[in-house]
Amino acid sequence: MVGNQADSVKSSLHKSDSNLSLPIIDLTDIPEKETSVNVSQFASEITYLPLETKKESMIGPAVRFHLFDSIVVSSAHHQILIFDSENGKFLQSIGEYGRGPNGFMNSKSSYLKKGQLIITAIGWDYHLIEFSVDGEIVNKLKLDKYPRDIAWLSDNLYAVYYKKVYNSDSLRLQIYDIKNNKVVSALYDKRKFQYTPARTTNYGAFFYYYNNDLSIKEYFNDTVFRVASNKLIPAFIFKSGKYSPPFFEKHKFDYTQYHNIRYILETEHLIFFQLYFKKRGYFCYYDKRTKKVAIPNYKNLKINGFENDIDGFMQFRPTSLSNRNELIGFLEPYKILQWFKENPDKAARLPPHVQKLKNIKETDNPVVVIAKLKE
Repeated sequence: MVGNQADSVKSSLHKSDSNLSLPIIDLTDIPEKETSVNVSQFASEITYLPLETKKESMIGPAVRFHLFDSIVVSSAHHQILIFDSENGKFLQSIGEYGRGPNGFMNSKSSYLKKGQLIITAIGWDYHLIEFSVDGEIVNKLKLDKYPRDIAWLSDNLYAVYYKKVYNSDSLRLQIYDIKNNKVVSALYDKRKFQYTPARTTNYGAFFYYYNNDLSIKEYFNDTVFRVASNKLIPAFIFKSGKYSPPFFEKHKFDYTQYHNIRYILETEHLIFFQLYFKKRGYFCYYDKRTKKVAIPNYKNLKINGFENDIDGFMQFRPTSLSNRNELIGFLEPYKILQWFKENPDKAARLPPHVQKLKNIKETDNPVVVIAKLKE
């Protein structure tokens, strides 16, 4: 268990003072006119994977899919399910919602750890539970303080992020050695609010992986960092200008009027991300080679995805990245049926394998969408 030993650890976790110029993703000029961003700009093909629907495989709300070679992991509210990535057949459930031996409070994510697939959940007494693909618990991590996020870093090390709600909350990030049960480094935030926050917020930070390296994006920081055992290394910057969330006003400002970056999916050449601003969502990407950002904007759409010009079907909205260089998204059955009803002319021009989706039932599981990225 991580105890108060963090207070006795010197702030050996620090920001790297690299003088190298960082890539800058300029978000200060969101297009006002209708602007489309096509899937063909970054992907060569799109495939659809309907998931088997039966009593024991009904997917719950707030789902996110992760694809690893032969399997698809469905992490939903109170539920973790595994499907075959070739035919969509249901394979098994992982753990269960509840307080039993394999119980958890909610699902979390999935990643490759030393070549092995790890499926994570948040426990009642443990803040991180790691399952194998066979459903066996392989690791548990318990903390004294409730973290905003936890992620495996390397070997026996885990990165733990804490959000700053009150001035007394100085611990920001710590690196914990689970094998030796100790904190090896920590980073503190000594900044003080002018006023005590009247409300708390779920905004804090999130981790993601790129080339097996852990990265972190904080809500109140425009810089994305690579996480090492004793330092944060700047990787790139989101330039939000006056729309960058003001840290010292976090207790009173209107969050909808500032940029909120979510779900960063990074590849060798591209950085995909979701931008939320003024109650609208934008699925965007940045090309590291051209140093340009693509932001779609469609009339009367609250969520602006990528235009599917490959087969002419529904917009593509990726939320994860597979280990096979594929972007993963999904479509809800009721939205698929609605699209076919509202777009008969477009539907008639769809390829036969896509037209088959019109036979889906509204009560069926979501359809996983897989976009193969160009080399």
